[in-house]
Order: sequence, then structure tokens, then C-alpha cells
Amino acid sequence: MKEDKYSAAVACPYPLSILNLALGTFVLTAKNPDHNTAVLHIYYFPTFLVTLAVFIAYQVLILPFSYAKIVCHKFALVVKAP
Repeated sequence: MKEDKYSAAVACPYPLSILNLALGTFVLTAKNPDHNTAVLHIYYFPTFLVTLAVFIAYQVLILPFSYAKIVCHKFALVVKAP
């Protein structure tokens, strides 16, 4: 299958597409699909880091609100409806 060998040549996300200038020739000349997979890992690692950082920041910000909701809910269950 050609997509196993050459998908890294077209799948690079926008800001990183400049890497195709350096790695595009390598992807197109390599015959091993594992090389394509390695290049895809290089391309998508920054995307992974950014989304992971956003996820962790959101979780840290929402955690106090979650605990406040739990405390208020449990208080309402215990006090208002014994």
C-alpha cells in the first residue's frame, strides 16, 4: 500500500509542514513503512505536547470547582434531606 510508505509526505500539520522540506525527500525515497511511521511520530509529537499541556491545565483549573460542587451537593443531601 502506498499510504503506508508515503502518508507522512502529506499528513504533516500546518505549522510543521516546513519540515517536509527536510524530511520529505527522505520519506519519498525510503522503502520501509517503518520510516514513514517514525517521521509521522516526529511530525505529531509537538501537537501531542500542546494538547497534553492544554488538557492538564484545564484539569488543574477545574479541580477546585469540582470539589466545591461535591461538598455543596453532599451538604445538601445530608442537611436538607435527612
